This record gives sequence, C-alpha cells and structure tokens, in this order.
Amino acid sequence: MKYFQPEEFACRCGCGAMEIDPRLALALDEIRHAVGRPVIVTSGVRCVSHNKRLGGARKSFHLPDEAGLGRAADITCPGISARDLEQVASYCPELTGIGRDDARNFLHVDIRPGKRARWCYVNKRVVLWKP
Repeated sequence: MKYFQPEEFACRCGCGAMEIDPRLALALDEIRHAVGRPVIVTSGVRCVSHNKRLGGARKSFHLPDEAGLGRAADITCPGISARDLEQVASYCPELTGIGRDDARNFLHVDIRPGKRARWCYVNKRVVLWKP
C-alpha cells in the first residue's frame, strides 16, 4: 500500500483484525492517487461481533474471508462528495461492489466474486440495486 497504513483498516472494536485483500489495497491506492488528497477509511475489517453491533450484513465483505482478509472498506474524502468519489471508484476494475450514501457522505467499496453490484443508501436502507 502506497497511501495507507494497515492500522487504518483495523476493526474498530480493538480485536486486532486488520488485514485486507491486496486487490482492495491496490484499488484504494488508485482512488487516493486519482483524487490527489487523503482518503479516510471509516470502516475496514470487522470481526463478527463488531459487524453485528453495527447492523452489518451477516455475510458482509468487511468480515475476514477464509484467508483472514477483509474485502471491503467504507471511505470518505474531505471536500469530495460520495457521488464524485463513486465516479472515481467506478474506474477501478478490482472493485466489484460499490454502494454510495449521500446523506452520510461515504462510499462502500468491496471485492466480491461474481457479478458487479451497485447501490445507493437512503436513510440507511438500500434503495437502488443494479447488479
């Protein structure tokens, strides 16, 4: 990782989980380079109990996979809207899942197997889904 430290992806409960898929790291570095300013990881790897406390999906890509790697991050960038950040992220072929929340101004990005997925959150609920 060029622009990020592993600790930025650590589970916020303090359990120590922090390793992410190298493909996700590459995509996040590409986004950071493209926007030319710091990108903040608001949520990276999550252990099962922390994910549950946050109301995350049972099979969230924030949870470590079989190899112990997180495959998702929620990001924000001061001075850049989630909509604009989404446009930049859409050019990263590694990112197969992108969800935007305009109200809370963050972008969820992930490395998921299979088809690409795009969605928007409104009042913390998914309202637009484009597989």
